[in-house]
Amino acid sequence: MRNNIIFLLIFIFSELNYGQFDISYDISSELFIDSKIITINQDISLVNNTSVEIDTLYLNDWSNSYSSSDSQLALKFAEKFNRSFYYSSKNKKGNTNIQEIYSGNKYLKWERLPNQNDIIMVILNKSLMPKEKFILSINYSISIPDISFSGGYGIKKDKYINIKDFIISLSRFENNKWFYQSNLDLNDNSQNKSNYDIKWIYPKHFFLHSSINHIKTIESDTSKIGNYSGQRESSPHFIFSLNNDLRKFEINNKMTVHSDIFESYHKDIYINIQRISEFLIKQFEFLNQKKTSYLVTKHDYELQPLYGLNILPEILTPFDKKFINEIKFLKTFSSEYIKKQLDINFRTQHWISEGLTIYLVMKYISEYYPDKKIIGRLSKNIFFKNYTFSKKKFNEIFMVYSELMIRNNLHQAPISSKEKLIKFNEKISIPYFMGQLFSYIEYYLGKDDFNRLLKNLNKVSSLDDFKSILKLKSNDKSIISLLKLIEESDPIDFSINDVLIEKDSIKVISSQSSKNKIPYEISLVTNDSILESKWINEPDSLVISKFKKIKGIDYIKINPRAALPELNKINNSFYLKPKTFSKPLSIKLIKDFEDPNKTQLLVNPIITYNLYDGPSFGARLHNKTLQRRPFNYFVEPTYSSYEKSLIGSFGMTYRKYKFSKSNYLTQYNLYGSSFHYAPNSLYKILVPSINFYFRPDELISNLRHNISFSLYNIHRDSRINNTIVPNYSIGEFKYVFSNKNLINYLTIDNSLEISDKFNKASFEIQFRKLFPSARLFSSRLFFGTFLGNYRNLNEYFYFNLNRPNDYLFEYYYLGRSETDGFYSQQYIMNEGGFKSIIPQSNSNKSILASNLSMGLWKWLELYSDIGLIKNIDEKSKFFYGYGLKLNILPDYFEIFFPFQSSYQKEINQKDYLSKVRFTLSLNSKQIFNLFSRAWF
Repeated sequence: MRNNIIFLLIFIFSELNYGQFDISYDISSELFIDSKIITINQDISLVNNTSVEIDTLYLNDWSNSYSSSDSQLALKFAEKFNRSFYYSSKNKKGNTNIQEIYSGNKYLKWERLPNQNDIIMVILNKSLMPKEKFILSINYSISIPDISFSGGYGIKKDKYINIKDFIISLSRFENNKWFYQSNLDLNDNSQNKSNYDIKWIYPKHFFLHSSINHIKTIESDTSKIGNYSGQRESSPHFIFSLNNDLRKFEINNKMTVHSDIFESYHKDIYINIQRISEFLIKQFEFLNQKKTSYLVTKHDYELQPLYGLNILPEILTPFDKKFINEIKFLKTFSSEYIKKQLDINFRTQHWISEGLTIYLVMKYISEYYPDKKIIGRLSKNIFFKNYTFSKKKFNEIFMVYSELMIRNNLHQAPISSKEKLIKFNEKISIPYFMGQLFSYIEYYLGKDDFNRLLKNLNKVSSLDDFKSILKLKSNDKSIISLLKLIEESDPIDFSINDVLIEKDSIKVISSQSSKNKIPYEISLVTNDSILESKWINEPDSLVISKFKKIKGIDYIKINPRAALPELNKINNSFYLKPKTFSKPLSIKLIKDFEDPNKTQLLVNPIITYNLYDGPSFGARLHNKTLQRRPFNYFVEPTYSSYEKSLIGSFGMTYRKYKFSKSNYLTQYNLYGSSFHYAPNSLYKILVPSINFYFRPDELISNLRHNISFSLYNIHRDSRINNTIVPNYSIGEFKYVFSNKNLINYLTIDNSLEISDKFNKASFEIQFRKLFPSARLFSSRLFFGTFLGNYRNLNEYFYFNLNRPNDYLFEYYYLGRSETDGFYSQQYIMNEGGFKSIIPQSNSNKSILASNLSMGLWKWLELYSDIGLIKNIDEKSKFFYGYGLKLNILPDYFEIFFPFQSSYQKEINQKDYLSKVRFTLSLNSKQIFNLFSRAWF
């Protein structure tokens, strides 16, 4: 069998190299700091090892991706809601200026691909035949982009230059096919392994470090000439700096490591670096370990940090600096090391390299820091030691982050191309998921068999190669079912359905809900010690496992030693001892990790504030752990310091996820609250609702649909205003379409309200456009009408141009009943949307309004409002207003300066400051959405 595996690996290796090129780069480059330009003369030597004729070459020119605001890179920045690139000046963007492309003494025709300004197509004068050699020559210069928006690559204040993928290089060619991929700020240039000879001329006072071998450096009066060389490398990385912050380490004459991660350098640091290096070499000891150079920098770590190492603020010092820097170095070095061993398409096969990186980090921590906890030394703190999160080992943080996406139905198949992944999946969830999957396969196969596979991974370029090796290694179909998890986005959910205790045996009824049945382990546990375990490999959904009866068993658990991310782990544990609850009750004072072995009640002290209740003190009782659950509830009783009475809120939510469906979530809610809306005036609200959420298959798209049904039951107890109808119930049907992007933003909001007092309908559409000039155009149209003539209707329910009554209590007003003073100047875009305060602008029939704004300079905009209102038995009235808008954070923090309206010229008023309006969102959910929108 072993000979068959070796034969297969040799076959795969030969297949991977067949159908590619032998490529060599001979490059002469010179750095001009003052002008931020690099001039380059290069030859690309190409031997056609394919079986086909080549008449066209495709080149990556990623330096040119920074040249315009409509490049693929610019669109990717916009997708992440990053406005800095649009607002930057031209001299910060960077570009490529090509003087000539030729072969021998003949110029070649070339052009940039439409919509891909960083891909060049070169048409050969004659076809390149199999086994034929061809030399392509290019003379060009590049303007270095500013480091602030270029993914950490570029120039910083003429003192630091960090460049990678800056040269023009051949696009990837594999299996007789070109893969020309634009720069999308994913750090995933996938050019074929090549040989490099690079000469640098640069200012004498700079230091230069490289990811390929340094041959020699010669100094003159004003400059240095450095020669660098690498074999079977890709994407050489160079750092120029005035301060020689990177320290060089020679490891066993096999590798040179340049790093600035460690803040100080002494014998213990070298021992750590040596240990990590030998650990990596040991994992891949069958590979050809050629001498090479590595850049392991803070910059590279920050591009892909180990999320979890920073789960708590540094000020709490959960870990000592030595451990933090060691793990940062481990994570970054592992990533660079693996990429040097693999020759894969890192955009489509990223799961291999990034999953292996996390697997190696987990393995290293298990070996050298087996008792390290997620919160480090704080796990021994008297306030935290009884919490679940304080008992979790460090490696369990990878499970927490993976399950975050699964439990929000945002998980994507790891095999998805990198540009199609949402940012959280690309940066965190998919690498962590794959690291755990590799660890799970190792646990299932055994270390020896898995290590044999690992040591040959440089011969694997796709999932099919991975499957071929495992099929030859084992006839166990469960292995292949585990690999299917790489192709699927549907979650795993194991469950212990029931336990039958008989005279001499214990029968465990277990199941898994996923279509793809994978092996899992069931164990008998007491005091966290495993007494007996069995693997379940059966394809049936429901399985009965029989164990010998053993005294003193506390729990029966699924996968207690090696686990995979799941949709729900509450059902993974079955408590056997007598109990009041199905599991022992656990009460904690702050939010905790989920504990499948306990019934958890969380009690958090809270303080709330509004103008009428003042600071209100109370507690939040809930079951919401750090991992989302299908069912959540909360109760928040608080005491109003102003009104001297009990107020608060409660809520229950049940989420029903549908995986791989357009209607991905149906959510049932029941919410109630009681607060003061004015002095001595209390409101109570009870709202049951159901929401249907829809989205496209491509999660990277921001397109969403939402259909909701809500019934608002509102009781108003007013001791100061007897004219307001105290109690009312309103049913609301709402449909919302949204496609919120930085460049093009569109929302459509339709609602229908039905009550025994009135029926009304409204329609709203908002559109925004960010132009390449960085000017933002915003427009909004609102139309609302009563579906009948309600002559005796209280004006509390009327439409309004400038500050409608929020009778459904949907908006977060700081002072909802204020008519003057600071709180009355709060602006929330709804109904007429006017910024100027216009008296007698209510409507008991219909309203039509438009709100427009146009950017003047960065965040400064000119706005205008126009509107028509129609009252019963009256003619329509026209209104207008205009002024300036300071758009600091759209929808979250904006300030409006009215100039003139149909009511008055505000700019001339003595009390002008009272006319200024502001938008300020203090709602925690809205603030979270602001900072998380680029990630999800």
